[in-house]
Amino acid sequence: MRRLRGFTLIELMVAVAVFGVMATMAVTAFSRLTRQAKQNGAVRDIFVYLLEARGQARVGNQPVRIDVTSTTHNGQAVTLIQWGRLPCADGWGRNCPSSSCGTGSTCSSGCACQKRGEQVVVPTTMTFTNLSGLCFVGATGKTRGSACTDASTPVNFVRIEMKDVPRPYLIVFDPLTGLGRLVDCTKPVSERPESVIGTDRCA
Repeated sequence: MRRLRGFTLIELMVAVAVFGVMATMAVTAFSRLTRQAKQNGAVRDIFVYLLEARGQARVGNQPVRIDVTSTTHNGQAVTLIQWGRLPCADGWGRNCPSSSCGTGSTCSSGCACQKRGEQVVVPTTMTFTNLSGLCFVGATGKTRGSACTDASTPVNFVRIEMKDVPRPYLIVFDPLTGLGRLVDCTKPVSERPESVIGTDRCA
């Protein structure tokens, strides 16, 4: 009669160890995919939000500035993005912004913004260049620095970098209209606008 042979303790330990390694790898990969999906969704939310801010500047004939702050939301550290429409010194869209809303001031620190957008919550795994203080000039919608005057330095793009993503996203602004275009720098060079290639902003 043939005897049935079971598993030895060593074989069981090896099997459990292999299963543990595979489970860890699967969880890590799933976490990375989940994080990337959240980040990609946040990029699109930011792009649409900036289009909304530009529209507010054009319609209201007043500058609209972007504030970026860090806080805690539902027990997690997050980044908050919010636009605020800055008041002018008169009611006709002239002498904008008023002196209380100069460079460095925000809607929550001395500047009485006339209207504010809903906050956009994004992960802290994302970093931004040229987003905080970005301003859309009233009527034209041109993009400028935090001084928010037509004569101040133009802002031509916003750079968004994300964890586990080797190359950034860009939001490139038309210098005359302020209209933005979303550029995925992970795509081949042939699919990127010439304005991005020429200045190597995707590097």
